[in-house]
Amino acid sequence: SGRVFAADHDGRVLAVDLQSGQELWRIELDTGFVASPAYRAGVLYVGDYDGTLHALDAANGAEKWQYASGTEIDGSPNFFEQLVLFTSQNGNLYAVHIADGSLAWQYETGDQLQCGPTLAGDKTFLGGCDSFLHIVDVNNGQAVGQPLAIDAPTGSTPSVLGNRVFVPTYAGEIFCYQMPETTPLWRFKNPQLAAEFKNSVAVADGLAVAASRNK
Repeated sequence: SGRVFAADHDGRVLAVDLQSGQELWRIELDTGFVASPAYRAGVLYVGDYDGTLHALDAANGAEKWQYASGTEIDGSPNFFEQLVLFTSQNGNLYAVHIADGSLAWQYETGDQLQCGPTLAGDKTFLGGCDSFLHIVDVNNGQAVGQPLAIDAPTGSTPSVLGNRVFVPTYAGEIFCYQMPETTPLWRFKNPQLAAEFKNSVAVADGLAVAASRNK
């Protein structure tokens, strides 16, 4: 659409022209945002501090609908067919209908979810504060096999490249699994570099690149 969309801690959502940097519209809501907005087909989707997912008209910021999870949303939404997928700190993954924000299904983990839902085909991957990697079939919201132990909490969104999934943790480790067998391929940990990984792993050219809190 030739626009850049952003949301901030003070509850502002705005659209900026991609070429000129000129602000096109702005709204101010009585909340705040940690997660980045996601865009699809003329609609902006963004979750707030209070656990509400807002669907906003990308042309002017007018609210189309909202869905209240009740607890802070830290990750950007994702999309599968006619569903919006998003996580909440209450430990749930939600799938709501794009048309009206009604609930299709929800999947519950054992602790907070601070990551966004990674999508590969019809499976989503969730790294949880319960120290597990959850694999969910987004057709029905059902778990695919047992959650995989990663031995520490994570707030990072898992990364997927081909048939491999990469999950960093707060214990300074990175796990790599092969799908769909969920086979553990390797586990990185360097005692001299041991510090929290707070962001996703970037994967390209045969390398996994991660930034740690050890500076």
